[in-house]
Amino acid sequence: MSGSFYYGLKARFYGVFFQLPWSFFVTLCVLFPIICLADQSLRILLVELVIYWTILVALVWIVKDIYAQRFLFEFAINDHAIRVYKKGQEISTYDLDQIKSVKSIKKNSSISRCTLGGSGLMLKFNDGFELPVLDQIKDYEKFSLIVNKSAVVI
Repeated sequence: MSGSFYYGLKARFYGVFFQLPWSFFVTLCVLFPIICLADQSLRILLVELVIYWTILVALVWIVKDIYAQRFLFEFAINDHAIRVYKKGQEISTYDLDQIKSVKSIKKNSSISRCTLGGSGLMLKFNDGFELPVLDQIKDYEKFSLIVNKSAVVI
C-alpha cells in the first residue's frame, strides 16, 4: 500500500479559519448589549474596538499557525519506505522497520496544542526524528490502515 499525505490550507491555518470567527462572534455578543444602549459616539468606538480586537486576534493566530509549520511535515509511504518532505524538498527517507515507537497524540497533548489541536499518532524513528501525524492530514484513515498493516504495534 502507498499514499501521499499532506496538510491542506485549512489545517495549516487552523487558528485563522476556525478560531478567528469564533473570537469575533463572542466579542460581538459580549459587547452587543452595550452597543445597543450606547449613544452614537460610544457605539462607533465600540464597533471600532471589536474590529481592532479581531485584527489583533487574527495576527496572534497567524503567528501561532506559522510557528506550528515547523512541526508539520508532508510525507509519502511507498512500498516499505516513508519519505518526509519539508517545503517540497525530501529531507529524509525511513524504512517502516526503522520506526522505534508509535504513540497516540491526544487533543490536549503539548504537540497538539502548539500545532493544530487534533489527535493522531507520533512516529519516532531510530535516529530520534519524530513525525507527528495529526488527523487533519488528507486520507488519515488510509494512513492509519497502512501503519496497522505494516505490523507496527500502536
